[in-house]
Amino acid sequence: MVEFLRDGKLFEARSLSEEELKALDSDLRVQVLKSLSESSSYPAQLAKDFDCSKQKMYYHFEQLLEAGIIEKDYIEDKSGGEAIYYTPTKRGYVLDLGGEGDSFPVPDRNQDVKDFFKPLIQDSEMNGFVVVGSPDQHGPDQVQALDGHLAGEICFKLGNYSRKDKLVTKLDTEVVNEELFETNMVILGGVLTNVIAKRFNESFPVNFPREEFPYRQLKTPRSSFTDGEIGVIAKTSNPEIRENKIFLVAGIQSKGTKAAVKAFQDLEEIVEGYSAGQFYAVVRGLDLNSDGEIDDYKVIETSEQ
Repeated sequence: MVEFLRDGKLFEARSLSEEELKALDSDLRVQVLKSLSESSSYPAQLAKDFDCSKQKMYYHFEQLLEAGIIEKDYIEDKSGGEAIYYTPTKRGYVLDLGGEGDSFPVPDRNQDVKDFFKPLIQDSEMNGFVVVGSPDQHGPDQVQALDGHLAGEICFKLGNYSRKDKLVTKLDTEVVNEELFETNMVILGGVLTNVIAKRFNESFPVNFPREEFPYRQLKTPRSSFTDGEIGVIAKTSNPEIRENKIFLVAGIQSKGTKAAVKAFQDLEEIVEGYSAGQFYAVVRGLDLNSDGEIDDYKVIETSEQ
């Protein structure tokens, strides 16, 4: 088994044997394999898609099956019988010539971070989504969220630890509309701009007191912060289903949220020594190049201290 990089993400692949290489010595079989990698299908349907006879398509499927390149996915009832859907056995296949190539860095799959992400990411599978505040006025405070673009940086980090091609991002309004409160999720943004952060605010080991709009205070078991550059990364059990977990990446103001996102990208250092249970890390955003933007951070308090 080998791993390969595509668009900055790691995928598992299998090195092709001589038998498997022979099985792919057909332009049509290669096209069939590519089609199955996009979505499972069955021979009769692909015979229509590729404008060839069913007999010919069944033959090509048999060659791919015998070589172990595809496998049964599921069976579906069709008029007059059953259709067996097939899918590739791996996300990619490579020809390894055995030579020594140039080395290159691959994403660090640190064990502490893997433990921190559980069960959001389990066995490299993504089991949840990222929640961002809606850019439209919404919620009891009728505020527009302006930090949705930071979700890309969150998803990039999650992608280093999961196999999912596309990490799911949902608006907080979508989560409310679809009542998706019980799942694992990463909540981006504080209680002012993200109604899901507000819903679960008191479940986290740190929280934003609600007494006074616009809630520009962060309280931990040991401290209280009001500076806009303060951000937090936190993890706790989902009160709806305790086996699932919710994560918070937020700030007192937008600068604090940017600081928290930057810290999230460095989780290998932030969660060093983590094993299980609740966690939080409070960070202060820094503007090192004096351009008015947060470009670094400093950890000022963690639950591990």
